[in-house]
Amino acid sequence: MSSTATSIPIHLPTIERIRSAAVDLMFERGFHGTSMRDVAARVGIQMSSLYHHYPSKQSLLIDIMESTMNDLIGLAKQVMDVESDPKSQLGAAIRMHVSYHAQRSKENFITDSELRSLDEVARASVVALMDRYSAMFRKCLVAGQKAGTFRSADPSVVLAALFGTISSVPTWYKPGGRLSLDAIADEIVNMFFIGIDA
Repeated sequence: MSSTATSIPIHLPTIERIRSAAVDLMFERGFHGTSMRDVAARVGIQMSSLYHHYPSKQSLLIDIMESTMNDLIGLAKQVMDVESDPKSQLGAAIRMHVSYHAQRSKENFITDSELRSLDEVARASVVALMDRYSAMFRKCLVAGQKAGTFRSADPSVVLAALFGTISSVPTWYKPGGRLSLDAIADEIVNMFFIGIDA
C-alpha cells in the first residue's frame, strides 16, 4: 500500500490519525521498516506537525503499546467487576480478550512483536502493564483453584496456553464466517474450562 492519507479518516483528531497510520504501517512493515516520513505522508501532514505530537518514532510505538495495554486492563476490570465469582469473572475476561484481539489485531500484533524495538526504560514500562493485565487473570484462576472450582495447575502454564490460543484468533477468524466472534469466544471459554474445571 502506498503512503497516502486516503485510508485514514479525516474527521479524526490529528493525533488519532497519526496513531492509526502508524499502526497500519508498523503492522505492514514492522517498526524498523517504518519511518516518521512514511507516517506523515500516510496522514497527509508536514513532518513538523508530526514531531509536534510525537518527538520520535519510539514515542509513537510506546503510545501504541501503552494505549493497547491500558485499554485491555480497563476493559478487563469493567467486565470482571460485574461478575461475582472467579469462574464468571474469568469467562467474561476471556470473551473480552478474544473480541479485542480480533477487532484490534494490528495493535495487538505490534504490542506482542515489537517489545524488542523499545529501549530499556520503555520496555520495562510496557512489560509492567502486561504483567498487571496477566495478574488480573491469574488472580481469578488462583481464587478458583482455592475455592475448588478449578483443578490444581500451574497458573503460568495455564495462562500462557490461554493467551497463545487467543492470539491466534485473528489469523483465522473471518468476519461474516460460519461462526460469529461471540460464538468463537464461547467455544474458547468452554474448552478452557473443560481443561481446568475440578
